[in-house]
Amino acid sequence: MNEEKLISMILQNTEDIREIKETMVTKEEFRGLQETVGGLEGKVNGLEGKVEGLQVKVDGLQVKVDGLEAKVDGLEGKVDNLQETVGGLQTTVDKMINTLINHDDRLEHIEETMATKEDIRGLHNTLDKIVGMMEKRDQETTMQTNGMKRHEERIENLEEDVGRIMPLVGLA
Repeated sequence: MNEEKLISMILQNTEDIREIKETMVTKEEFRGLQETVGGLEGKVNGLEGKVEGLQVKVDGLQVKVDGLEAKVDGLEGKVDNLQETVGGLQTTVDKMINTLINHDDRLEHIEETMATKEDIRGLHNTLDKIVGMMEKRDQETTMQTNGMKRHEERIENLEEDVGRIMPLVGLA
């Protein structure tokens, strides 16, 4: 090998050694790093404990969520039942509205064709007058009938008298 190559290699090795020295840590620095790593291990262990505690809490929350989902499912069923009930009530209300409309029509017809109290009072007064007139006519008829009976009796009596007188007078 030639000398220049050898020098170049030595120089390269020297530079590599320098770089290694610069990147190397001392024993003191190494102990500091070990202490730092030990502290970090303790902190990591503490974090692992906290993560396990959080996992327990997450598991508990999952149980609660599952329970809430079951309750929501139950509520959905109740809401469905309520919707059916409301639908039934709507049908009933619609029927009631139709019935009321029919009743309104019937009441209008009744109002148009029925007599009012005032109409009845007028009829009652008219009937009272007619009854009064009929009673008066009945009384008059009774009196006339009685008068006719008296006249008939008198005529019969007079005819009897005439029948007895006529032979006496010589007309019979």
